Amino acid sequence: MSCTDESDYWSDMCSCYISFRLKLAGYHVPLSVQTNKVSCLENRLCIVGFKYENNYDEMMEQILSKLNVSPCLEFSDYSHICEKYLFPKGSVTADSIIRLFALSGLLAMKLGYDAIHVEKVVDWMTVFIDSKLSNWIEQNGGLSGIIDLCVSDESHTSAELCNCACV
Repeated sequence: MSCTDESDYWSDMCSCYISFRLKLAGYHVPLSVQTNKVSCLENRLCIVGFKYENNYDEMMEQILSKLNVSPCLEFSDYSHICEKYLFPKGSVTADSIIRLFALSGLLAMKLGYDAIHVEKVVDWMTVFIDSKLSNWIEQNGGLSGIIDLCVSDESHTSAELCNCACV
């Protein structure tokens, strides 16, 4: 996959998840982050990310409380919080990657009143994954492999995880 293709791939995945979370919470989804076609992998990501968001709700809120969630929020703040609380000392796990999606979904909802800020969250996620995580993800089975690791101890099968659309 070329750098542009990989960036587009992650941008699509991030947009899909953010669209899903905003829609689920009853927010308007900005056209710039809406996705038209949704794959089984994107469906699985949405379901697993949402489950993590619910399972780690208190932790996610504690992490978000470390941010000054406002229109002034910058990528450096987002990146710092992600590195410090989701990937401490550079440790990457399948769980921490899914938690990144969950945390970013919550952040987008907190900023959901303004499309430009929701777009920023998608861009920040994409840049963060491209620059810090994509090699690890690729070496560990891609996003599908990461999701499989995260659901391996749960009762949901891949077919069940495909029954919910991101959009």
